[in-house]
Amino acid sequence: MVLMLLQKNQELSTKIHNHIKKTKSKKKTLFEFLLNIDDFKTRSGLEFITEKDETVLFSIDFLRKTLMNVCCQYPQIIMGKVKYDKLSYNMPKHWKFSTYHNNKLEEVIQRELNKFSQYGDDEDVLDVLNELVKKNKLLCDFANYIPIYSDIIGHSELKKSVFNTTISQVLYKHLLLKALVNYIDVDDMVRTNKQFDSPDIEDNIFEESNETLKEKMGEIVTIILETLQYQKSSINLSMEEIQNNVLNIKETEKTGVVERLKNMSKEDRKSEDYMKNLRLGDWNLGQTKALYIYDPDQYDREVEQINQKNNMKTVIENNGVSDPFQQEVIMDEMMRDEAETRLVNQENMQDMMAMGEDDDHGDMDGDEMY
Repeated sequence: MVLMLLQKNQELSTKIHNHIKKTKSKKKTLFEFLLNIDDFKTRSGLEFITEKDETVLFSIDFLRKTLMNVCCQYPQIIMGKVKYDKLSYNMPKHWKFSTYHNNKLEEVIQRELNKFSQYGDDEDVLDVLNELVKKNKLLCDFANYIPIYSDIIGHSELKKSVFNTTISQVLYKHLLLKALVNYIDVDDMVRTNKQFDSPDIEDNIFEESNETLKEKMGEIVTIILETLQYQKSSINLSMEEIQNNVLNIKETEKTGVVERLKNMSKEDRKSEDYMKNLRLGDWNLGQTKALYIYDPDQYDREVEQINQKNNMKTVIENNGVSDPFQQEVIMDEMMRDEAETRLVNQENMQDMMAMGEDDDHGDMDGDEMY
């Protein structure tokens, strides 16, 4: 059964690839993604389950959600003529997100879904999608009954399942590919939606409109694949990579604090120690709700710091520095210079505030002749 499904999946992938060749997309990249859409990096950490099964279960979960999006969600976006312009102004008020956070959400949503909106006014596409949703809904209904049984790690042996995760994974991929193929097999759906009095007129009009419609449906399939590729790239991380990313973030935060304290004067460092002992200023974060509840101001501050570091890294890379160690050294120097500049500006501001006003020294202040 697995070998038969693998062969069918290869045929369906090739059929999709041959059709999207006509579109202006990175065809080779999309074809490679389509062939390996169910391949994920090794995941581990659960007890009583093998690393292979845990990885495959993660892949099946992605394929299940993707199948639902391809069969129902994406067509509904087009048929509903959903627009994502100025989305940040229409975010639910009770979310209480910051303005920057709303703009970021709008950017993410538009990155994934905005391209579908261009087909909302095409009546031919809408007619085909209306029939397509009915056709693909059968695939979703069938997917709900696919059993998933992982191998069980016992005390002394590994208990194999008859209908294991490998079969389920291949079957889910087959359903997904079949749903995508239905987008480009529009012949029957066009004939269903358009009726003509004369068979000759029907054949002529059908051939002309069918080619144009196939190109449009191929473009929609291309958009779907690009969206899925973006989504998969965001979550395809091994447990080791996730742990390394967390460790790097911790080290980066620690290094930032160390550099900030190192660049302070003795008096400022002493004041910072008092603030740390009294848990004031930046040292008060652990005493606030922002530690476990979303806080718009804290979110904006953290994003501002991240953007600042990213901008520094971009400047360094544009100057031709590619070695990671040299980048870190240069970034530390830039942060040190920026901290020194900030301290100088603070001292100048304090000196200006300490200057007396025009009438602070009486009438004999040097402007008697004016």
